[in-house]
Amino acid sequence: MPQCTIAGENCGFQCSGYDGSHLWEKIHKAAQDVECDLCREHGIKLMKFAHDVVNLGLGKKAHDKKNFLEMVNQVNCVAATCSTDGRC
Repeated sequence: MPQCTIAGENCGFQCSGYDGSHLWEKIHKAAQDVECDLCREHGIKLMKFAHDVVNLGLGKKAHDKKNFLEMVNQVNCVAATCSTDGRC
């Protein structure tokens, strides 16, 4: 995947040229090591989502578009719910 460029930045992200792929590998591995099956599945999806948020903000493509869109819907639902019930 090509590195980010200043022209591709959006939504407040800034391209530094830093390659943190070795750290993303550790983050994804940590999610896979969660002992609870349900929690592990959700953690893996969340980490893929977080990684794609960064990629998209830097003008790169999402690795998992389907997961990204599912998680956007889930985050929007949680945000709307906490706004309505006053928890956030």
